[in-house]
Amino acid sequence: MKRNNPLFLLFMSCISLTISAQENMEDTNIFLRIYNPQGIKFSKGKLVSIQDNAILLMRHKKNISIEVSEIGRIKTKRALGHNIGIGALAGTSAGIIYGFAQGADGGAFGTNSGGDNALVFGTLGLLAGSFAGGISGIGKKSRSFEINKDPEQLRKFREIVHE
Repeated sequence: MKRNNPLFLLFMSCISLTISAQENMEDTNIFLRIYNPQGIKFSKGKLVSIQDNAILLMRHKKNISIEVSEIGRIKTKRALGHNIGIGALAGTSAGIIYGFAQGADGGAFGTNSGGDNALVFGTLGLLAGSFAGGISGIGKKSRSFEINKDPEQLRKFREIVHE
């Protein structure tokens, strides 16, 4: 008869605990921006769960609980500036890499070195990426929900999220 391996049993116990813990979490993957009643954004993160009187967000791998008494408005998705910034970063990176790959022989716009090419193509990538990010940001459908410290409005928001 084969003896049970204690390490295997420990490993399986850890896996089963992890799986059961994840079943209790709402996996919505919705990014929220939370504003106070004066209209100032004070928190943001991915939605973990919505209770009767609080919202639980995850930000930088930490859970943040926000009481309904602190919430004025909730907006979904990220701001337009985020899309523009990501587009600019991607375009600049691609432009710099392309410029260096051209080398001194592939001079564009009168440049005569790889560094000059990287500068020119990085700048063009910055402009093109920012434009593309702005266009993609306009097309997203961000929604806004007025909570105004009201638990009933938070309950309605929870119903909308679960649809």
